Amino acid sequence: MSPRPWVIGSRASALAQKQSRITQQLLSAHGHTVAPALSLWTTEGDRTLGPLWEHKSGKGLFVREIQEALLSGTLDIAVHSLKDLSVEKHPDLRIAGIISQAPCWDLILYRSPVRSLFELHPGARIGTSSLRRCLQLHQLRPDCHFVALRGNVGTRLQQLDSGRCDAIVLAAAGLERLGITHQNAQRLGFAQMVPAFNQGLIGLECRAAETKLCSSLTALTPQPLWERFHWERTIAKLFYASCRSAIGILAEPLKNGAVELHIFAAQSPEKRRLFQEQFFAIDKALRAVHQTFELDKQDWSQCHFAFTSPIAKS
Repeated sequence: MSPRPWVIGSRASALAQKQSRITQQLLSAHGHTVAPALSLWTTEGDRTLGPLWEHKSGKGLFVREIQEALLSGTLDIAVHSLKDLSVEKHPDLRIAGIISQAPCWDLILYRSPVRSLFELHPGARIGTSSLRRCLQLHQLRPDCHFVALRGNVGTRLQQLDSGRCDAIVLAAAGLERLGITHQNAQRLGFAQMVPAFNQGLIGLECRAAETKLCSSLTALTPQPLWERFHWERTIAKLFYASCRSAIGILAEPLKNGAVELHIFAAQSPEKRRLFQEQFFAIDKALRAVHQTFELDKQDWSQCHFAFTSPIAKS
């Protein structure tokens, strides 16, 4: 008797569907049986793109309905962009596999043919709703105005093409997976822009009780991806990081066995800190981060910062 095909589900956006197709192909290539049709979901985060979004609670907005479908047995595997997933784990669910076929850095796309951020005209308008991105770019170009920008990749590109923004910031991973190139794109190095924790990683979530399925997904994950996933999420927990935090975390596994840790954290436009160091053990990294950011005395989990000039809403 043939095994029942695994049902894969995700958000309904073009990027989420692409990531789910990548997952289907990988599982099929390793001899697993998957249902050909995807189960697609429009989540609360997808439905709430206006001013009410700011009053909603956290990263769970983009995964809650999908996780409920997992728990009910409607889905076997949920495919997530891991940067959308809260650091708080559901006790009955598990991230069992991780896929990455794309870079983790951010890109800035320009409407006009300039070569760098420093060639933008004074007072240029940059589209992003990420406090992490705003505050790091504000360090480089404090004269620029930041325009709140939400929606899928296509919607954001339209805002650039329409002239509402002179530049927008997007994750390189999403553009690469969708096969989108832009003639006026600049990669932002980690010294300029520390990415969100787990940016560029695709997470495969399933019910923790499905041990055979969990093991099959785990077997597909290269060890460096597990390291990056574990280090970044463990450090994010120290900060109580959420979608409202101005916090970037990148843990790069190096060939010598060390991990190079990049952290940006801000409490306000005036109070921000950048950290970069190499570690061979996560316990030493956690102690250094705790001491450097004075986590017993300081609360970095919320950035007390409004989109006001020069960081503008409209």
